Amino acid sequence: MTSIVVWRNKMNRNDLPEPNAICKICGRPYHKCKRCIELKNRGIHAWKLFCDTIECYGVYNAINNTDSNLTQKGFKEACSVVLPDNRTFTAETEKAISEKAKILKLKDTKNVSTKTVKNKKADDTDNKDVK
Repeated sequence: MTSIVVWRNKMNRNDLPEPNAICKICGRPYHKCKRCIELKNRGIHAWKLFCDTIECYGVYNAINNTDSNLTQKGFKEACSVVLPDNRTFTAETEKAISEKAKILKLKDTKNVSTKTVKNKKADDTDNKDVK
């Protein structure tokens, strides 16, 4: 492991491979390695296929998460990461975050109103027993 770190430290900007992909979250060009592409062809998806950093991938996962247990609060936490190097989200990412937040807000509102109706029915039943 140490030898890899030393090797990377000895590299300069001219030795870095040419970018062959663009991050879907921040729009920064990056190099997607041959190994990740080979894994994709076998149906295994590495995070480097979509994003240049793990922080961007966390946002990517939050946007594309189809888990029915995802709440608006959890989504906001996932999307509130600070991207490295003061980068910002692309316009498409901002739009996707906004749309997903609206969907989750509606879902959370429906869950709250359903719980309220159930609790109200339970309260009505309790009141009938008291009379």
